[in-house]
Amino acid sequence: MLICASAVASTAAAAAAPPPIAQPTGKWVVEFEHERCTAARAYSDGVTQFVLGFQPRPTLDLIEVIVAAPTAVRGMAFWNAQLWAGGNQRIDTTAIATTSAKPGASRYGMDVERKIFALLLRNPDLRIDSDQGPRLHVRLTDFPEVTETLKECEAGLLAEWGLSREMQESLASFPKPKASLDAYFGNYDYPTKAGNRGAEGTVEARVTVNIDGKPTDCHIMRTSGNKELDDATCVNFVRRARFEPARDKSGKPVVSPYVFRFSWYVG
Repeated sequence: MLICASAVASTAAAAAAPPPIAQPTGKWVVEFEHERCTAARAYSDGVTQFVLGFQPRPTLDLIEVIVAAPTAVRGMAFWNAQLWAGGNQRIDTTAIATTSAKPGASRYGMDVERKIFALLLRNPDLRIDSDQGPRLHVRLTDFPEVTETLKECEAGLLAEWGLSREMQESLASFPKPKASLDAYFGNYDYPTKAGNRGAEGTVEARVTVNIDGKPTDCHIMRTSGNKELDDATCVNFVRRARFEPARDKSGKPVVSPYVFRFSWYVG
């Protein structure tokens, strides 16, 4: 059994002609639900219809780029992915593909640094390619307004988690784990019953990191679909993870939420 927080495919995406520029078929929709802020819009390139979305990862310097496409994936898969933002800036990342709630569709999530937003504000051109996943090219119209709405949504989300807007203004840094996520989990942590059934999934959870760098109060934000995997994620993370605590602008340690994501994958 293999447990992994992230993985990359063993082969690079084959060179191919860029896909045609897709046109929007709907308006931007910003949602604030299930403890997440997401901005999404439907597009079509004349052959394929898909939805492109952006979801900030609170407490992290990451944005998840999401593509919902009509390509069926069984369970979970990890593929190499490349994004070209702002016209020519290439970002290499990993696409986590999972079966969508919509029949015959899949969800592809790719984490990129937040600075991609700055690139797209200057030039709203985005192209995505991957080994076996979606290939798309869009021009992100009305993107500055969407970005500001997401920022406001995220600030409201952090306030709900106990970090008031005043505290957010005074914060210099969020908690930082003292080791990589993989260091807090091992193959022996895979719940036996879940492993025997071949259960897989990605868990997104939130903890409170105290001023001594210890996490408490683990809360599942996005379930893997399997309670055993969810429970094992929280138990092992709270037991083992240690942090450099969040600090305010004066350097004083402060209590802060921290959001993390972990994938359980049978290999």
